[in-house]
Amino acid sequence: MEALYFNVNDGYLEGIVRGYKSAILNTTHYLNLTQCETLDGINFSNSVHGFTSTDLKLQLSATDYGNFLANEPSPIAASTIHEKATQKLVAEFKYVHNNATQPLSKFLDYLTYAYMIDNVILLITGTLHQRDTNELLERCHPLGKFDTMAALCVATNVTDLYDTVIVETPLAPYFQKLSVNDIDELNIEIIRNTLYKAYLEDFYGYCKRIGGVTGELMCEILEFEADRRTINITINSFDTELSRDDREKLFPSLGKLYPDGHVKLARADCRDHVKTIVEEYRPFFDTTLNSFGGAATSEAKSLDDHFFEYEVHLNKLTFQQQFHYAMFYAFLKLKEQEIRNILWIAEYTNCIIMSNIYSQLPKHVINSPEAKKERQPPVSETTKKFVPNFVMGALEETVKDSAKVYDSKLKDKVLLLDNPLKTSNEKKKRRRSKRKIKSMSAKEKRETRIYEIPKECHRYELFIPLNELWLQYIDELYGTSSPTIFVQKLLKADFHGAILTGINIHETENVFKLITKDNVLKVIPKGHSVFTFLLRDHMFTLYGDQFRFRSAVRAAKKFKNKPTIDL
Repeated sequence: MEALYFNVNDGYLEGIVRGYKSAILNTTHYLNLTQCETLDGINFSNSVHGFTSTDLKLQLSATDYGNFLANEPSPIAASTIHEKATQKLVAEFKYVHNNATQPLSKFLDYLTYAYMIDNVILLITGTLHQRDTNELLERCHPLGKFDTMAALCVATNVTDLYDTVIVETPLAPYFQKLSVNDIDELNIEIIRNTLYKAYLEDFYGYCKRIGGVTGELMCEILEFEADRRTINITINSFDTELSRDDREKLFPSLGKLYPDGHVKLARADCRDHVKTIVEEYRPFFDTTLNSFGGAATSEAKSLDDHFFEYEVHLNKLTFQQQFHYAMFYAFLKLKEQEIRNILWIAEYTNCIIMSNIYSQLPKHVINSPEAKKERQPPVSETTKKFVPNFVMGALEETVKDSAKVYDSKLKDKVLLLDNPLKTSNEKKKRRRSKRKIKSMSAKEKRETRIYEIPKECHRYELFIPLNELWLQYIDELYGTSSPTIFVQKLLKADFHGAILTGINIHETENVFKLITKDNVLKVIPKGHSVFTFLLRDHMFTLYGDQFRFRSAVRAAKKFKNKPTIDL
């Protein structure tokens, strides 16, 4: 009887979604995409030699994506491919949503609430960093847009935000649970996680009320999502101002870790402690494991990689059963992962193209006056000799051959300036507590404007010496290594003084602060941004989304290659 009633109202849409799922890219498609040498058939490097190469646009046209890029002018950017693929997914989802009846239509509404939360946080964060409103609205996800979104950019605290905008949206009940009012960088993360906590609990309760196969499958998926958020919140809150009690308040009240695991995680103080608590997910912390349910791999996987793979696995399992709503959720998530994979391949392909363009240029073009004007300012001889002379001068009294020591131990090497002595755990804890008492809070730093640069100092020429020092530093870091090996060094390098459309004078976890030649201070978010710079006739590209770490943290972090996930 359940199947009979299900087919009356939702059988047609289930068939539509199963058809959409059958068109998802498979291993063969991904193999063809990774062999592409261009995005749209224009190959600047190989065309000189008469080679022919496949392009990403042609390969995608042979799949369910069809001619979705047919009207786009060349050359096509990776962002354009991502935008058009997202538009296709949105059109498919809206078709299903518009033809759905209760309770499926309400279930699909819940899927859009997550995008609404992301859009709200994006607008608040962008406004905090003085980004243009129209630019922020364009970056919002289409499935999470609502009529009063533009008004979010004028709110200064959570109360105004709720009274003027949110009260008329489905997110209103979630905002009523917020315990913070001021809008700053720390509170934005608290707002984000509190909203997601309320959303997951509400969605979980709705799926349990539906019951049946839908309740069984969706509760398992949402419990995993809650556990993943709980683990990530715990790890990301280490060495921050967030107290243990406030950390526990951000954990969703569901999942395999609830409630005993939440109590223990709230008091965890290191990653190894977390690993011992989460028994259900302990294998995910082992970077030497095989991919989930698949063959062995020689590449180490991060915790996020394991989470993504297990999420894909749960979503694929929903299509093995019938007469339920979980497949609508699973299709949306699988398609999103597919679009992320395509974007990653497109950006990687574009990076190779740019490298080939500069490597194929004749020397007389590279050394032309026009090309030299576009390059970064040259480093003076005095600047080049400063570091060697300073080090060797400091070593003259204690070392006989200071030049030999410099060449063997310092030249072309990355050094950590802070090298504390190893101490016991108790001493470390005491020092940490003392440090926390003496250090300034984020609020105090904002009030004292410790990182603010006076307007009279917003002059490009003042920071040219900083850029010269950085060029000397990055040149020594490059040394005699190849571009491939240098990329690994570049991930841990310091970028204060680099020219990224302007001289970088301050780097935080999420933004670069740049001084342009027009003497304008610009704050550029790393997220969804791509930065390039030229060094030794090679073009290097920094993807902001993968670069969202403080420079001190990045210097000690181990970066791993992230392959695409086969759906």
